[in-house]
Amino acid sequence: MGILLNKIRIQNFRSIESMDIELGVTNLLIGQNNTGKSNFLRAINVALGAMTDVSDADIFVAHEERLQKTKGAVIDVMLRPTDADGNITGNFSEFWIGVFTESWIATSLEGAFAGIRTEIKYDISRDSYAITRKCIQRWGDSIETSQVSKKLPFNEDMRQYIMPIKGRNWKNQRQTAKKVIKEVWTYTPK
Repeated sequence: MGILLNKIRIQNFRSIESMDIELGVTNLLIGQNNTGKSNFLRAINVALGAMTDVSDADIFVAHEERLQKTKGAVIDVMLRPTDADGNITGNFSEFWIGVFTESWIATSLEGAFAGIRTEIKYDISRDSYAITRKCIQRWGDSIETSQVSKKLPFNEDMRQYIMPIKGRNWKNQRQTAKKVIKEVWTYTPK
């Protein structure tokens, strides 16, 4: 049994003001240059913990807007359990329950999911932007209507199994896109 990155919502991240997408087993990003394809992939990387360096450059700023330190970004991802054929199932396998632990697994009418909220906010004590992760306990219709827990760090197993693309250079994304989709969006343990 595996997992699938099933849904992603992005708010105020780089060139993406607002995005809400449901993903499948195979996904294709097509678009002209400078339309946000790399920023979408970067958002996934930040959400899954593969990228930890964030700055004011990661916050969406509208034309003629001046960035205020009170403005941040939010990236929500929903990971769903799958069977051997990549079809979404109702429950995680014992392996994935061990990886996520009960702290990260929630249940909806659609079945079990692991929801991760990644917030990028200005941290006055560090004088820089920082990442905070929270568990999404109820996936609402929007970022604002979702119910989240307090700050919750990834455990060691989560770091090992949902961060397989750490350190990848996204400038070479054309060469790695097919491999990344297979590694991140549908991961089945051996």
